[in-house]
Amino acid sequence: MEKIELKNAKLMGGIGAILPLVASVFIRRGFGLSFIFSVASIILILMALNEISKKVQKPDIFSNYLTGFILQLINYFVMLIFAVVGGFALIFSFANGFMGGMRGFGFGMILVLLVIYVLFVVSYYYIKKSFDAISDSLSNQHFKTAGMLLYYGSILLIVFGLGAILMFVGEIFEIIGFFSLPDEIEIGAPSEPQG
Repeated sequence: MEKIELKNAKLMGGIGAILPLVASVFIRRGFGLSFIFSVASIILILMALNEISKKVQKPDIFSNYLTGFILQLINYFVMLIFAVVGGFALIFSFANGFMGGMRGFGFGMILVLLVIYVLFVVSYYYIKKSFDAISDSLSNQHFKTAGMLLYYGSILLIVFGLGAILMFVGEIFEIIGFFSLPDEIEIGAPSEPQG
C-alpha cells in the first residue's frame, strides 16, 4: 500500500472552485477582475485534477475535464463569432427589407443557438465523467453529485432558470468535494467514503 498526498490538490481545487462564486457575489462592476478570477479558477482546478489523476493513476480524470473545458472555449468563440457576424449580417440584410432581413437572421440565430446549446451540454458531460472518475477513485460522493447536477443543469438551462439553480448547487458540491478530500490516502486499500 502506497500513501499519496492530496493536500495541494485539495487546496488548489477548493480555491479554484470557490473563486467564480466569490467573483460573482463581490465583484459587480469590474469585468477585468472577474475575468482574472475566472482564469485563475480554471488554472487551479486543472492543476488540481492533473495532480489527482497522476497520483491515482487515472488519466481520464484530467483528460475528460480538459475536453469539457476545451469544448466550452470553442463554445465561447462560436458565441463571439455569432455576435460579430450576426450583427453585420443583420445590418446588411435589411437591404432586402425589414421582414426579409429578420427571417434570414432568425433562422441563422436558431441554428447557432442550437450548436451553442449542444456544445454546452456535451462539455458538461465530459466534466461529469471526470467527476465520476474522481468519486470512484477517492470514494468521495460529493464529486458524483456535483457532476450529475452540473450535467443535468446544463440540459435544463433552457427551462426558465431551473438549470441555473441546479448548476449553482452543483458548484457548491464541487467546492465541498474538493475541501472534503483527505490530506493523504492509501492506494491499494479501500478508502472510507467521504459522504
